[in-house]
Amino acid sequence: MAPLGFGMLFGNKDKENWKKFWRFVKSVHPIVNQPLKTVITDQDKGSLGSLWEILPEAGLFHCSFHRR
Repeated sequence: MAPLGFGMLFGNKDKENWKKFWRFVKSVHPIVNQPLKTVITDQDKGSLGSLWEILPEAGLFHCSFHRR
């Protein structure tokens, strides 16, 4: 949950702020950008677009609650 808290510090949930957040996560935990790592999202378009750009190797999975 700590990374989520840091994400809130970066401002509104738009693609540019998500990119800043994922760059920060990648700088702190560089191993996050690996095929064996999975990021769970709520399908927010800004988050997805930034994930594909900043963490292209990581897998993506959509939260089951938000999928319903």
